[in-house]
Amino acid sequence: MSGMSGNHRSDFREIVCGLFPHCRQSGSSLDHSPQARLSGLKSLAGGNLQLSGRQSLGNPRLLAQQPHYILAHVETVDRRALLSALGVIAVTPLFAKAGDYAKPTLAPVILPPGGNHYPYAVDIAKKVAPCKVSSADSGGAFSAFENVTPPKQGPPLHLHHREDEWFYVATGKFIFEIDGKRTEEFGPGGSVFGPRGISHRWANSGTENAVLVVLTAPGGFETFFDEVTQTTVKLGQIPHDELKAIYARHGVDLLGPRMFEQS
Repeated sequence: MSGMSGNHRSDFREIVCGLFPHCRQSGSSLDHSPQARLSGLKSLAGGNLQLSGRQSLGNPRLLAQQPHYILAHVETVDRRALLSALGVIAVTPLFAKAGDYAKPTLAPVILPPGGNHYPYAVDIAKKVAPCKVSSADSGGAFSAFENVTPPKQGPPLHLHHREDEWFYVATGKFIFEIDGKRTEEFGPGGSVFGPRGISHRWANSGTENAVLVVLTAPGGFETFFDEVTQTTVKLGQIPHDELKAIYARHGVDLLGPRMFEQS
C-alpha cells in the first residue's frame, strides 16, 4: 500500500480484518469489535462518514450482525488509500480457509436418457414431460423438464405470474411467440427466455416429435404437469373451463388457443 500514511495503513488493516475475520494476520493485536470497525471507518473518512437510509454507524449491533451492509457515503477521503483498501478486500476471499464456506446441502441428480426425477401420479407424464431436476432437487430454485411435443402441438397462449421460463430446442423445430411476436423456425440450439408476466406460446412446427428443454424458476411447475396429465387420463380431452381452472391453480392465465389452432 505505497503512498498511504501510517495511520491510514493501520485503519485499513483494522477495517479489512474487522469486516473479514478470516484475513487476520498472525500475531495481530487488532481490535475486531464493532466499535473498532466504526472508529476505523470514521478515521478513514476524516470523521465525515454517513450511512445511507435509516441505518446508523453508531449502532454496534448493526455492525456486528450485518457488516456487509455498511454502504457509506464518504465526503472526504484519501482516494489512494480507498483504492488500496478495495484491492485488499477484493483478494481476501482467495485466502479463506476451506471451512469458511458453507458445505453443499443439495445432492447431485444424475439421470440416464429418458429418466425422470419427480413422482408423477400417472406414467404418461414421465413420457411427455419428464422432470430432470425437481424443485426439491434444486432447493426451490428451479425445475427442469424435457417436453416431448407431437407435430403442430404446443401449449395455448398463456401468462405466468410466478415463473420465468427458459426454452432450448434439443431436437426438431419450434416456433415461439413472445408478447405477440413470433420467432422464425428454430432448430436444435435455439434458445428463448420468457419472463413472467409476458404472454407466450410455442409449437412444434415440424412433422415429427420434437424435444424442448424447459426450465422454470422458481421451481415447482412439475405439479402443473402432474395435474394436467392426471386430468387428461381421467377425462380424455379436457374441457376449456376445466383447463383454465387448472392453469389458474398454478398461477397461470389461459389467454388463447394453441399456435396452430383457430381462435
